[in-house]
Amino acid sequence: MSGDTGTIDKKTFNIVLVDDEEPLCNILEGFFQSEGHNVAAFFDPFLALDYAKKNKSIDYFFSDIGMRGMDGVELVKQVHELHPQAKKYLMSGFIAPEVRAEIDALKLTGVVSGYLQKPIDIRQFLSLIE
Repeated sequence: MSGDTGTIDKKTFNIVLVDDEEPLCNILEGFFQSEGHNVAAFFDPFLALDYAKKNKSIDYFFSDIGMRGMDGVELVKQVHELHPQAKKYLMSGFIAPEVRAEIDALKLTGVVSGYLQKPIDIRQFLSLIE
């Protein structure tokens, strides 16, 4: 509880969002910011990787799978090397069976924390970070 107000203190997390669908990325960024979190949103996986290299504290990393230049699976693998403590989630509307098998293997090794199906339900995100 926070002082005399009777409210519960919420932890502030450092969240990275990566999705080449700009409207979705902007909506999620605004949502997490309204919840009091620090958010870095990227439409380009290479810019997100550069950010991950330069920043020491990432709590949650959400990445779309299908992006130009570098897919989300490869991006998350590289981010894991830099931030093994971060919870990393992949998102997509559809994934091929062989990609799902790779994600399942990455979950077993702790590289990926989970997978989110698009269209995104904001309540899914809330349940992951609370």
